[in-house]
Amino acid sequence: PGSDPVISPDGSMIVYPQDGRLWIRDLNKLESRPITDSEQAWQSLWSPQSDFIIYSSLKDGAWTLSKVSAQGGPSTILCPLSGPAESTWGPDGTIVVGLGTEGLHTVSAKGGELQVLTLSDTSSGEIALYGPELLPDGNTLLIDVSYTDGEEGLLLLSEDTRIPIHRERGTIAYPAYSPTGHILFQRDWPVSEGIWA
Repeated sequence: PGSDPVISPDGSMIVYPQDGRLWIRDLNKLESRPITDSEQAWQSLWSPQSDFIIYSSLKDGAWTLSKVSAQGGPSTILCPLSGPAESTWGPDGTIVVGLGTEGLHTVSAKGGELQVLTLSDTSSGEIALYGPELLPDGNTLLIDVSYTDGEEGLLLLSEDTRIPIHRERGTIAYPAYSPTGHILFQRDWPVSEGIWA
């Protein structure tokens, strides 16, 4: 587990893990630069404007969500976390954090306390919510869901409306929206390397 390489939204940079920390590389250069204080970082994510990166990391036994400028400098802690978290960053500066059995939470890109966005719908058998991704409409979230019967699925969340779009037995990971309108995901993670739509 950890962070995979992530290309910035403007296509000019990439952030990736190496030697136990995160590094940034401008794609028009050969040299990379380390991100300060990013040891044991997980799940890095770019801001919509490609000027900041957030990541969760473990320091002194405590998980935090931190932010750092893409141009370098010290990292700033946005909020404490209960564990490593996948996040998505909205155009209004709101970050949505997936905390599994604790549901989805929000925090400002300026920092603050986590606020509950939604919890698992236990009446539908949901037990955990992961991997939120904000769709291009800026309002709808794509979410990976675990169920009590061992199945996993994908659903769309818009305000208080949940729309299930896929469910199967096995593990689903890293759902992502494609500009073609397809939803991509990895099946049977971490064993399978295939991508499904």
